[in-house]
Amino acid sequence: MSSYRQQVRIIVTWLLALAVSGSAIAAPYETLVDSLMKDEKVRVRLAAAKGLARFKDAPVVAALTFALKDPDGAVRAQAAVSLSQIGDASVFQAICDLQRDTDQLVRAAADTALGAFGGAGACTAAKVFVTVEVTGDADALRKRVQDGLVGLAARNQRVTLGRTVDLTAGADSSGDPDPRAEVEAGRLKGVRLKVHLASSVARTAATTVITCEAAQSVYDLRINALRGSATQRGAIELGSGNVTDQAVAAQMAGCMDALTPVLFRGLSEYLDRLK
Repeated sequence: MSSYRQQVRIIVTWLLALAVSGSAIAAPYETLVDSLMKDEKVRVRLAAAKGLARFKDAPVVAALTFALKDPDGAVRAQAAVSLSQIGDASVFQAICDLQRDTDQLVRAAADTALGAFGGAGACTAAKVFVTVEVTGDADALRKRVQDGLVGLAARNQRVTLGRTVDLTAGADSSGDPDPRAEVEAGRLKGVRLKVHLASSVARTAATTVITCEAAQSVYDLRINALRGSATQRGAIELGSGNVTDQAVAAQMAGCMDALTPVLFRGLSEYLDRLK
């Protein structure tokens, strides 16, 4: 067995151990993962790769990702298809790499699998460096909305966030290019999403009305030019004027959560227009 295969087997085994620790019952996918990683029979590995498609657990994704380098083309192809059925965006680049596989069956499977991630064209689409800045209102709400927006951006295949959401951080110890320098040199498109939050609570004897608002602006980082802006609002009416502060805070968080995907949709529409 190659050193690479041994190392990845160790990683997958460790992930599997984490998944089942604290339980006397083995995870339902454990036997399939073991077969995919260890069995020397192609038909057994192929069946395991197909069977794992119904699980979304981290050890399964790790094992199938490793199987993208299996010596047998049919196993590599099935692993790509299974990963696409699971839909974990972290495997996108690994499936893109299969487009250069020497086996035509594998290349065809990769093209099919990439349909779950926006199509094969997403592999060559120009990346855009996105920074997210949220201001206004309470710290907890700012962090909630920023984390939500960054999470959505991380799942968008056109977006690269780097290791930080702030361009001013510059290069890091990994040796990766400084995103700021790449943007300034024109080798990378850059977009900043700025969001300002505001909220209010109005009480009467009969009701409590919670209002949340988010003003969003999209800037081109290379020339610091405003490219679009909009304001999104939400409101929740509670049927009592005696709602506790804790309940109000929870409802306000829910109001902001509902606005977050709407805010990102505006950014996505702008990214779709970038060539």
